[in-house]
Amino acid sequence: MKTLILPLILSTLIAGLAQAVGLGVDVCAFPNCTSSGGGTPDDNSVTSAKIVNGTIVSADISNSAAITDAQVSDTLTCSVLDAVGAAAITIGSADVTSITLTTDGSGTGEVVLPLQSVTGAEITNDSITATQIDETGAFAFTTLNGKTKRNTAAIDDDSCTGEQGTYWYDTTDSAFEFCNADSGVPTVLGGGGGTNAFSDLTSSTNTTAAMVVSTGASLGPAGTGTITANAVDAVGAAAITIGSVDVTSVTVTTDSTGTAEVALPAGSIDSTEILNGTVALADMADLAQDLFIGRTTASTGVPQTATITAAARSVLDDTTVAAMLTTMGGLATADALTESDVWLTGTASSWTAGAVTATDGTFLNLSAINASSTTEGLRVPQNTSCSAATAEGEVCWDTDGDALYMGNGSTTTQIGGAAAGVEDTAFGTGWNGDTANAPSQNAVYDMLSVRQMYWGASSMSADGTQCANPAEATLNSGPKTYTVICTDNDASTIYGHTVMPDGWDGGTVTFELEYLQSAADTNVLNSDVAAMCRGAGETINNTWGTEIAIDDAAVSGSNIVDHTTSAAVTANGTCAAGDTLFWRIQLDATGTTTAVATLHLMGVKATYTVVTHD
Repeated sequence: MKTLILPLILSTLIAGLAQAVGLGVDVCAFPNCTSSGGGTPDDNSVTSAKIVNGTIVSADISNSAAITDAQVSDTLTCSVLDAVGAAAITIGSADVTSITLTTDGSGTGEVVLPLQSVTGAEITNDSITATQIDETGAFAFTTLNGKTKRNTAAIDDDSCTGEQGTYWYDTTDSAFEFCNADSGVPTVLGGGGGTNAFSDLTSSTNTTAAMVVSTGASLGPAGTGTITANAVDAVGAAAITIGSVDVTSVTVTTDSTGTAEVALPAGSIDSTEILNGTVALADMADLAQDLFIGRTTASTGVPQTATITAAARSVLDDTTVAAMLTTMGGLATADALTESDVWLTGTASSWTAGAVTATDGTFLNLSAINASSTTEGLRVPQNTSCSAATAEGEVCWDTDGDALYMGNGSTTTQIGGAAAGVEDTAFGTGWNGDTANAPSQNAVYDMLSVRQMYWGASSMSADGTQCANPAEATLNSGPKTYTVICTDNDASTIYGHTVMPDGWDGGTVTFELEYLQSAADTNVLNSDVAAMCRGAGETINNTWGTEIAIDDAAVSGSNIVDHTTSAAVTANGTCAAGDTLFWRIQLDATGTTTAVATLHLMGVKATYTVVTHD
């Protein structure tokens, strides 16, 4: 091995030195080297490893070199891609699906193309938006697709035939126009002047322009079309005509939800425009002063009015009115009213509502009526009860009592009938000293049927906790008597009971509470009373009737005795004569504001009625 290596090393050094100093030594003693080539390596004998990086220049590459994409890496990195001389550069081929230019995306203008190098055909349709257009550019209509010289010539083009999607400035109409179809007229986008046919109008809403129909023109629906508007107005002070002589009828329709839905100017309808026989009594207002009914002065014919309301005035025809006015015009204003002055029918007339008022000096004379039948004379107002006819001088006939009453301003007074001179109101709550009228039998019986019963404090019971048991107390340094004092608590209760008389009707009972506030306190005392009745063999329990209030909005205070009465109390149970009646009175702590510590409960009185006297 050593014998082989040493000669090889020596021959290599000698060949290198000889070449370096031009000794003419044969350097092709190495493999892949021929002497005929003058020391040039054989073809395909130099690999990339034998070439120094970065030493191959453009001149080293032949113009005819056929370098394929298989011999080049997927990524070609360079700063400039240029052709040799003035020649075109083709990137890609017919079978390339797409070419992508990629930058770092850090700014605008990163891919720069020569000016005017892109044509319209190379731009994808509908891909340029408003943000890509330079607003400062001097765009001329000649650069846009469509008609030429739209902005530089007097164009009067109002047809869209074959012009869908085009637009121009119409110098005759002074408007910018656009066609959204291949037929019809263009849409005016702005400006003024020019007109469109009514047939070209769509359902769009016009919010700015006015539509003018000039002389000789008309605007109308086709078939059953509808023209809808909130107002129909004339230009200036002019008349508006709705309809024509060949229109059979005009109908005004609303939702009929209220009155006065069709409003006409005051005084715009005269009598000739009202269909005869169509105004009913219900359509006419009640006139406070009716010129049909009254009189006029003989000298001037000035109407003298009478107040008539709700009269059947609509039945008067022109002939009747003319005759009445002639008659009334010949009467003196001081004459009394006669049949000629007031219109009445030959048989009977009636007013459904209202009032007839005669002024001072009027005389109503009914003496000619002989009252020979039930159909003539004077019949006064009547009712089953005249208690509501209280107006001063108001007359009423009571059909139940067969009595005549007259109002005195606050109540009624019987002035005639089957029981004349009887005045029950004088004895309703006790005799008031009226000696001019006698009470009726019922009033006397009612007075005799009322009974009362009283429990002093010593006869009452207390709950013993909130209300102390009855105890003697000296009232204002005066009399000494039993009273009950309670606390301000809803459970404060006093009790009492009695055996009702055999004549008791078993009806309701009223309770009257007697008490005294020794302090100078005039606040509220509220309490409630309830009762139960139990007969022989019936169980006593804690079931009471409905509580009824005994409320005093302001006690007298300062040792003044107070009495407060409840409304009628219905006791729990089936009450009958001879039953035991139990009652209880409880304080209403919430409503009571007077000081209960100084409030003395002195007694309770019950009032009831009997049906027999025992």
